[in-house]
Amino acid sequence: MPSHAHPLFAFAPPGGGGVPELNLVQTTERVRSPHSRGGWAAAKKYMWVARARVGMGFVDVDDGLGEGWRGEWVLETEGTQEGRQTLVDCLSGEAGEVFVWELVREKSGVGRIWLKLVRPLHPPSDSVRDFRILRS
Repeated sequence: MPSHAHPLFAFAPPGGGGVPELNLVQTTERVRSPHSRGGWAAAKKYMWVARARVGMGFVDVDDGLGEGWRGEWVLETEGTQEGRQTLVDCLSGEAGEVFVWELVREKSGVGRIWLKLVRPLHPPSDSVRDFRILRS
């Protein structure tokens, strides 16, 4: 897999960690723009970020999760009230829903996995996507 590729994974985030610590952060993202030189522009956006310690005594996971997935998980979603509530529900264990998450390689590293929420898992029946299903 190329280093610039961001693989998608489908799983229900581990719950049971209590009320997660959430931060609303402002970031800049490159977006296509036909009006700017070079076809790209910088756009400011907000996102919610939550951190969870997975498989290290804080949030319990079942034994089906590989050792490389244990450590700090940083979960990111859009900076709306709905995005915030999704993270709260996921990490408190109340969602019980499977979501599609994108692994953000440039923000991940030793002991940290950065995942960006893509959408709830409701793939069309005729769609063949490369999802990796994780049990949590």
